[in-house]
Amino acid sequence: MATTSVPVDYNFPAQPPVTNPNLYHPVPTVGIDYVHLPGTFDPAAIPSANPGPNIVPTSGQIDSVPINQPPVDLSNVISMLAQNQTSLQASLLDVMAEVARRPVVQAPPPPVLSDPPPRGNSIKLRNARIFNGKHSVVTPFISEIKRLIEFNASSFPDDHTKVLFVGLNLKDGIPVEWFNHLEQSGSSLLWNFNNFLAAFRKKFADPSLITTADQRLDQLKQTGSVHYYLTSFMEIASHLDMTEQTKISRFMKGLKPTVKDALVMIVNRPTTLEEWEPLVISIDTNLHQREIERKIEEKLNVHRYQHLLPRYSVPLLETALVAQSSTPYGLVPLNLLLQFMVLEINHWKSLS
Repeated sequence: MATTSVPVDYNFPAQPPVTNPNLYHPVPTVGIDYVHLPGTFDPAAIPSANPGPNIVPTSGQIDSVPINQPPVDLSNVISMLAQNQTSLQASLLDVMAEVARRPVVQAPPPPVLSDPPPRGNSIKLRNARIFNGKHSVVTPFISEIKRLIEFNASSFPDDHTKVLFVGLNLKDGIPVEWFNHLEQSGSSLLWNFNNFLAAFRKKFADPSLITTADQRLDQLKQTGSVHYYLTSFMEIASHLDMTEQTKISRFMKGLKPTVKDALVMIVNRPTTLEEWEPLVISIDTNLHQREIERKIEEKLNVHRYQHLLPRYSVPLLETALVAQSSTPYGLVPLNLLLQFMVLEINHWKSLS
């Protein structure tokens, strides 16, 4: 049983401590005979029969008092619940509309981590040659500039940067003075790389170079492999301003007749010289291989008909050349008959 602990005040011993009726339930004293209890006791201290405020009556002593409650109207309850639900739905729709009206803030994309450049594998390019203004180095200088720009394309995002790169590789004197004049006059050539190179050639190239290159290209013919012919053709053509179709036409003109005949059979004809190169090289290689096989076959035929040589003598040479006499092995080719006759003549001369 829980009790309230109150410290004892010895100055006022006659006042009992205040008790909590909810925690302390004293035993009722009604019906106790205090007179006959052992010891001395003051009858005035006997409590009355009426229970004090600290006595908690039992359930049998307190009559239950009915609580009057009004009847519950279920229709009103349902109506209130419906109103609350409607209000909640309206609030939810308002919140969704407010969210939709707000601008969508997208998270920034994660930074792209670029791979570090590989160590030890980078190629160090040498500086371009310095153009000194001589006619003979115009073409090599331009070719070298183009290769450096192509290899380092990320460093030259536009034509103006390429033109400035050329200007950095000009020697003091006429080349630099010409470039400075373009900058001071605000020439449009500074913003168009191809036009700039054309003007550069016109300014510093040999005036007779175009005429000489055109004559050399007309005289160029294929005498060996197509690869060697193509290399010579491209070197001369670099000095001339020709359309792609003109390049193809002049290139075909110098090929061997056998290669030209084979190219006639091509249906889907390329439109650029670069696309023609692998086709022409492949055809020339096949024709060269066939020529080697033909020579081997002719040598085998000479050994095949060699035992028939005694049948043919010099007096019969004219008849053999005209009739190309048949043998048990078939018709002897005319070129073989000539070889046989020459061998027989040399044989008889050695015996005489």
